[in-house]
Amino acid sequence: MEKEARSNGAQLIVANSHAADTASRLGLPLLRAGFPQYDHVGGYARTWVGYRGTRQALFDLANLMLGQHHELAPYRSIYWADDRDGVSKQHVISSAAVGLVH
Repeated sequence: MEKEARSNGAQLIVANSHAADTASRLGLPLLRAGFPQYDHVGGYARTWVGYRGTRQALFDLANLMLGQHHELAPYRSIYWADDRDGVSKQHVISSAAVGLVH
């Protein structure tokens, strides 16, 4: 599985806890599914079917992707400047104030 994931450019691994080392070596997020799940308490009892299971799976997947998120600097035009006091200076917005950047 590890060779196939590496050669085909996998972005996510969906497997049980036995794939934790593989996911770590590949630097990929692991969505734990199936049995055994010995490194997550209650993971084996998770609901996967129906509306509730699908919704939770999507939330888990989104949280995994956010965990792999690498923030990019926002684009700033060369014309974007604050000139109200006669001194031309660039706006400075902290990363926390900007929010999530995709």
